[in-house]
Amino acid sequence: MQPLSVLKRKIYLISFVVIFIVFTPLVVLYAMGYRYGHVKPTGGVYVVINEPYAEVYVDRINTKQNGLLDRSVLIQNVSPGKHLVFVGKQGYRSWAKEIEVFSERVTEIHANIFPIQVDLIPIDNDDVFSDDEKKGIRLLFATSTLAIAEKDYRDTHLSYSTSTLAVSWVGTRNSRPFFFCNVHLCDNQFLISVPRIRSFDFYPSKDDTIVLSREDGVYVAELDSRSNQNQFPLIMAPKTDVAVYDREYVFIRKSDGSIYRANI
Repeated sequence: MQPLSVLKRKIYLISFVVIFIVFTPLVVLYAMGYRYGHVKPTGGVYVVINEPYAEVYVDRINTKQNGLLDRSVLIQNVSPGKHLVFVGKQGYRSWAKEIEVFSERVTEIHANIFPIQVDLIPIDNDDVFSDDEKKGIRLLFATSTLAIAEKDYRDTHLSYSTSTLAVSWVGTRNSRPFFFCNVHLCDNQFLISVPRIRSFDFYPSKDDTIVLSREDGVYVAELDSRSNQNQFPLIMAPKTDVAVYDREYVFIRKSDGSIYRANI
């Protein structure tokens, strides 16, 4: 094969340089959210969902469904401003939140959905735990334990007083998670109004979700400094207490003293 002549090599080099100069700005603008026909750049929404095969809607328009392995959904070309994000799945309680999308940025949200019907397994019939473990679970419901008004998980600290739950970040400034931040502003603490909590703890393996009991039942509540705080009923039974065992299992104690594991 004959080598390319000097002239041809110069032509190829100049052609590649021109292509690079022309297309690089287009790629950068596309990554920033600019689209054909849009004068202003768009933004994106990154939704992380705890359950697979959930439908995601933005402003009542069905956009995507997450999968079994990839539980997240990235929605691009969203115009700047406020939008309603809705997540739904058959047999689960729907999740919705109004968020603000900013130009050239991706807004992250976590949508945790929970089943409408939760099975309860009596602790005496639960073969998952040994007799010694069952003793430890019963001790979780000691009055002194449930009266503790502070909880910690990872670097998130919760304290409850007079119908207000204070959510505080005690880690390093640069490692604050998304739920302490709006896109342009982060804070180390925010407050949630939750009247008359009987007991509460972090939901298993999550620092952005708690499980709490009130006079009418047990609820799951998200921790997020933005917009509304979603709360979902888990078990509706009066004067029921809740506790989390080994950061993995949710147990409840009904008013008659019987203890059950919530099979979530």
